[in-house]
Amino acid sequence: MPGMKRAILSVLTLPLRPLVRGHATVFTLHRFRDDARGISGYPPDLLREVLGRLRKDGHRFLSLDALADGLASGSDSLPGP
Repeated sequence: MPGMKRAILSVLTLPLRPLVRGHATVFTLHRFRDDARGISGYPPDLLREVLGRLRKDGHRFLSLDALADGLASGSDSLPGP
């Protein structure tokens, strides 16, 4: 069923794609917990879990440099894994 859900969402969001072309979401966490140093923040395991889920849902990740280069080039597709 997950494949069917992805297919339905892809069809439903098709009309919105021209509106979001050239846009990106910047995902930022500013502080990670380090118990050995007494630093509070997000646990690293949570970051791994969240990034894994986003990848599973089809999100792509790239460096800010790659994003800037891709946007500056005017390319319709950005590099990424």
